[in-house]
Amino acid sequence: MPELNFRTVKLLRYVTPGDYFILACELIFVCFIFYYIVEEILEARKQKLEYFNSLWNFLDMIVIGVRTSIGNTTVLLSHVCDKSIANSSHLT
Repeated sequence: MPELNFRTVKLLRYVTPGDYFILACELIFVCFIFYYIVEEILEARKQKLEYFNSLWNFLDMIVIGVRTSIGNTTVLLSHVCDKSIANSSHLT
């Protein structure tokens, strides 16, 4: 027996004011990551090998790595979800 299913899909990621707030938070997050990376690079250049003698500098590098991986994961998941929606949205 044929069955009729309806699935709704949010095609645009940023539609409501709440979505734009999330966009603003994501942009601030990315800007902060870039600032933090540049700050650590400048500090490492200034201190040379002594930079790696401090535990706090290693913690800073771990924080940068985790933040970067979170950002990459978010972008990757968004891209994969968009592709799967596009592939499954054909009419049968």
